[in-house]
Amino acid sequence: MIANRANTPALCPRIFPLLVVVGALVFVFTVYTNSGSSKYLDRVSSRLKYPTNETGFSKQLIDYDLHDYNVKTYKGYVNMYELNEKVFKLYGYEIEKPTLPVPTVRMINEPTCELVFSEWLRVSQEPQPKTPPKYIPSGESDAFLLFGYAAVESWYMNDKNSYFGEKPKNWDKLICV
Repeated sequence: MIANRANTPALCPRIFPLLVVVGALVFVFTVYTNSGSSKYLDRVSSRLKYPTNETGFSKQLIDYDLHDYNVKTYKGYVNMYELNEKVFKLYGYEIEKPTLPVPTVRMINEPTCELVFSEWLRVSQEPQPKTPPKYIPSGESDAFLLFGYAAVESWYMNDKNSYFGEKPKNWDKLICV
């Protein structure tokens, strides 16, 4: 029998469904094998999913060694243990879970509402300069820049009194409740 080569059936309608099924099985198998608990998935998982203990706080750093987690800072790559000791604890926080890029922190001693609002009231009643300072004062730069672990560039623009910029607000007319 002589086959007419002009009308030979294409292999694509026969093989294409088979390739789709095999590709889907490979994809499902890959996702299933990688869905187990790994350090990477544990670090980047949502902070709403981790368990809490009877006090309401999440479990402490029992399962995590902060020396194993490195983050990029202005000083280069440092481990989260160093950041916890030299930055967060100085501000009154503690790393609760080493999530990336920013760790989950909690306050060591939570202040009362009265303390927070009295502090803000005191700060708001201090005299404010007519124009904002162009640079961070040298005595405050360490605290502002996370004790040298962050950096800032000097690119200052003051549109306080311009026609198109943001106008000053009437903060002095607020009523204390």
